[in-house]
Amino acid sequence: FCFVFKQKTAYEIYQCDWSSDVCSSDLKYGHFDQDRIPLWNAALAWLEDEGFFAAKGFGIERSDVHFRETREEKIATISGIGCDIFVDDLPEVLNHPDFPVSVTKILFAPDRKSEAGEGLTRCSSWSEIIPEVTKHFQDN
Repeated sequence: FCFVFKQKTAYEIYQCDWSSDVCSSDLKYGHFDQDRIPLWNAALAWLEDEGFFAAKGFGIERSDVHFRETREEKIATISGIGCDIFVDDLPEVLNHPDFPVSVTKILFAPDRKSEAGEGLTRCSSWSEIIPEVTKHFQDN
């Protein structure tokens, strides 16, 4: 999963001054899955189980979860929803030529093997990502 952070407008501020979306370009079905088990449904169930939709959890709206079949569709969605920060585990997404230049890019690389590259901030855990997000909104 990839998380998108957007600064909220004044009337949207509730518990914090940023909101998040989830955007994924994973395949709808596995490459070699003859049973055609819908992966997107499994992902939604996992988000539900982990409290992503709970008001006392992450509070993400189901309508803010975006599944896209291609990388290009994913990047168009990132641009279209007005993203400020985007977290992804694939540098090729963050370095894609059509990726919006105004978006802060965070590479989630828990294995620490991925090189961040130009214009990317590499974080190996969510505990490293949250201060980056907070800093971004404090600076802007």
